[in-house]
Amino acid sequence: MVSPELRTKIEEAARIHGLDPDLVHAFVLTESSGNPRATRYEPAFYRRYIAPHISKYTESEAKGRATSFGLMQIMGQVAREIGYKGTFEDLLKSEMGLDWGCKYLKRQLVKYAGDGAIAAYNAGSPRRTDTGKSFRNQAYVDKVLNYYKELKKVSK
Repeated sequence: MVSPELRTKIEEAARIHGLDPDLVHAFVLTESSGNPRATRYEPAFYRRYIAPHISKYTESEAKGRATSFGLMQIMGQVAREIGYKGTFEDLLKSEMGLDWGCKYLKRQLVKYAGDGAIAAYNAGSPRRTDTGKSFRNQAYVDKVLNYYKELKKVSK
C-alpha cells in the first residue's frame, strides 16, 4: 500500500482528527496513490467557481484554488474555505496535506452519514442520481470503500 513512514504519518493525522487510519489511508490511495506531490488542475471548476470572482485574486491564487494538492488531493478552494492561510505549495508536504485533508474529511463525516461523506469529499455534496438510489460519483465511493475493506483485512 504505502511506505511504513507514510503509514505512520497517516496514522498520526487520523489520530489527531479522530478518524480511522484505514479510512484515511483509503483516501490517500484513491486520491494520490500515495504521492505527496500529486496535483490536479480542474479547469471546469476554475471556469464555474473562480473565474466569476477573478478580480478578488492574483493569478496564482486563482489557479491554486482550482487545483487539488497532495496526498488527499484537497482542493485549494476547499482548504481556503476551512481556514487554510498558507501557500498552496505547502499542501504538498505530507503532514500539511494530511492535516487539511483530514480536517475536511472529518467535516464531511460529521455533516453526512456513511457513504454520503465519501461522496461529499469528492464532489462537495453527496449528490445522488435523479432516481435517488446511488451517488453520481459511485465509482469513486466504491473505490474508497474497496481500499478500506482491503486495509481492514491487513490491519487485523
